[in-house]
Amino acid sequence: MNKKLVPILIIIGALLLIILIIWFLFFRGGQEPIENNVPEAEVVVNQPIEEEQEVEQKPEERRQNIVPEERELNANDLGKMASSFAERFGSYSNHSNYSNILDLQIFMTRKMKNWAEKSIEESKNEYSDIYYGITTKAISSEVQEFDSEAGKAVVLVSTQRKESTGSMSNSSTYYQDILITYVKERDVWKVDSAYWQ
Repeated sequence: MNKKLVPILIIIGALLLIILIIWFLFFRGGQEPIENNVPEAEVVVNQPIEEEQEVEQKPEERRQNIVPEERELNANDLGKMASSFAERFGSYSNHSNYSNILDLQIFMTRKMKNWAEKSIEESKNEYSDIYYGITTKAISSEVQEFDSEAGKAVVLVSTQRKESTGSMSNSSTYYQDILITYVKERDVWKVDSAYWQ
């Protein structure tokens, strides 16, 4: 036999074997199970409906266990909130486009938002190329009034403020208090006023 024919015959034999296997798996062997599985497929489709409903209910039960119960904020919580508010509210730069006030609007009542928008509008005319900024750090907070039922609270926050002009190195430090009034708006505590003392 010719040595060149041997590899060709091996390749042809391998191809015929692969074709035979594919035909057996997909065409001949695949027909019988399809006919036999039709009733089983109907049973499988109809059976898990109740199981799926049970599975759908279980995540809701789990969700109820995971989500913590909403609790009423107490005076201590408002003191912490006031300290955070004072730090952001009191930190300002004339190059920051009033982000310190704009970012806090979600924590403000409608009255306070109106004041904030008016204050920003009036201050826009005072822009200067010379840098001016204040950084505020809350030192302590004292809840002076807290009435959950009436929806009113007053918190005095003591702060340390660092004022810089021209550059951050040209700065002076001073201490200033801010009196923050909270009211409940749709059952959510919001800042109604903030006055530097």
